[in-house]
Amino acid sequence: MVRSLLISSQKLVKPISRHTVFPANNLKRQNPIINSTRLKIFYSTTAINTTTKKSQPLPRPLPEIKNNTTQYVIFGIIGVSFWVGAIIASFNYQRLNSSTVQGSLFNLKYHPKALELLGKNINFTSGLPWIKGSINHL
Repeated sequence: MVRSLLISSQKLVKPISRHTVFPANNLKRQNPIINSTRLKIFYSTTAINTTTKKSQPLPRPLPEIKNNTTQYVIFGIIGVSFWVGAIIASFNYQRLNSSTVQGSLFNLKYHPKALELLGKNINFTSGLPWIKGSINHL
C-alpha cells in the first residue's frame, strides 16, 4: 500500500494510440500495482494527474417529520371496529343458520294452523334479520 502511494506522476500517464484496436505487440503486461483493485487511479493525458476533489455541499437543516400518531390511532380504531363488526355479523349469521331457527321456520311455514292464520308467504321480514340472545341446541 505504501509502495503504491510512491508512484511517480509519469507512471500515471497512459499512452494514447491512434488506432481504435490495439495491436497485440502493444499489449504489454501492466504493472500490478497500477491495476490493483484497491487502488483507484485516474489516468490523464497530461504528465500530472489533474483530478480535483469535489467540494462538499453546504450542510442544510434536516426536514421536519410530521407526527403521524393521531393518523395511526384513527386507522387502528377503524380497523379494530371493522373486525369487531365482522365478528358480530358472523355470530348472527351462525345463529340465523342454526338448525333450531331453520327447523322452527320450516314448521311455521308448513303447519296448517300457521298457514291459516298467517298466509302462505311466511319468511323473515328483512334479508338479514337480527337474532338477539343465544340459541340453545338442547
